[in-house]
Amino acid sequence: DFESGKKLNRRAKIMLNAFERAFDTADGLSFHDHLSSGNPNYHTRKLTAQKFYTLLVLKKLQAVDVEQNQAFEDITVTPGVNFHHGGNTKPMVTALN
Repeated sequence: DFESGKKLNRRAKIMLNAFERAFDTADGLSFHDHLSSGNPNYHTRKLTAQKFYTLLVLKKLQAVDVEQNQAFEDITVTPGVNFHHGGNTKPMVTALN
């Protein structure tokens, strides 16, 4: 079932905020590590699929870039050209409101 745009925006905002914190200390991050953070008992197939879909939406918006060297390998996430919307210090999250 498709989520409403409002819910997707909330998910995208949460993911971008997490990426922003990670990019403060590194140039990129492992999507697997991002999925593994938090309560391991909470991660279900549904949640993993939702996060992957949100990642694809952020890629489409050019908020992040993704790279995967081979099928089934980890995905590396780096800031995209629109991560900091308009080149200012506010992340693209503000554009999703």
